[in-house]
Amino acid sequence: MKTRNLIICIIGGWLFCAIVALIFVAVPIYLPPVFPKQKKEATKRTLKAFRFKFADILYSNRVNMVENANPTLKTILDSKKDIWGTPFWYKIKKWDLENSGLKIEICSSGPDKKPNTKDDIIQKIEY
Repeated sequence: MKTRNLIICIIGGWLFCAIVALIFVAVPIYLPPVFPKQKKEATKRTLKAFRFKFADILYSNRVNMVENANPTLKTILDSKKDIWGTPFWYKIKKWDLENSGLKIEICSSGPDKKPNTKDDIIQKIEY
């Protein structure tokens, strides 16, 4: 009887420790970023997620594309805001329809909320 109770206590203790450890590991994942470095990393992850969606749209619309004037892309980026509350934006760096060459940058204005400054966070796409 004592052995059985001891085994139950040990198993219960391990289970409790596992649950507490899981909570401590999982909670930071769901907390919003508060420090500047965390905010920049969160924005980089968001831009990487946009990259694939963006690339599909660019590839399907490349014939009709006019520099910085694709309404679908603008709609996608305007609907999402970065961690500082400013909309994402993009720049087409090179467009060569004959060679299917395309370089585009999806950007966040960064902490200063002003485009085309040093602290902009940029994700590049090349085709």
